[in-house]
Amino acid sequence: MNAKSGGVDAFLSRVSERVGQRLHGIAAELALGIDIVSLSGGKMLRSRLVFRLGEAGASGRSLDEQVTLCAAAEMAHTASLFHDDVIDNAALRRSRPALWTVAGASGAVLLGDVVLCEALSIVTNAFSAEMVRRFVSKMREMCLAETLQELSLRGKRVDDATCLRVARTKTGPLFAFLAR
Repeated sequence: MNAKSGGVDAFLSRVSERVGQRLHGIAAELALGIDIVSLSGGKMLRSRLVFRLGEAGASGRSLDEQVTLCAAAEMAHTASLFHDDVIDNAALRRSRPALWTVAGASGAVLLGDVVLCEALSIVTNAFSAEMVRRFVSKMREMCLAETLQELSLRGKRVDDATCLRVARTKTGPLFAFLAR
């Protein structure tokens, strides 16, 4: 997809639609009275990267494959935010009440787990075992960084290099997965 066929907004809309369908499915299966779809989205920086790489001819994937990979990454990112808000006791996410304030901390963690499993399911059902391994590896990297921050570094004075390394490994793996 390029500017002639709809541009970045059309691409992001397709990714959002795919994510929304999956999140609606989860909400329906669990009979949730919570709008988890509105808690996803944000700037969609990872998907914007894929669009730009596609524009530059660097993707090597079909439009549908790009949308599918982006949907999985956006869902994994959303799951991490559900967890992160509980860990940080953050009451707001994107100017809305954080999920845990509505569903409780345990509910937000469990929904984050379900959304992460759905992201893994997307990749598993659409791509090769190698792609699944890459996705799982990047998710592990991200989770390890969050765990390191919470269990080893919280409340401690750390140097700038450590702060930067943790920040990069919390946000960078999904970008790296999609860029590859």
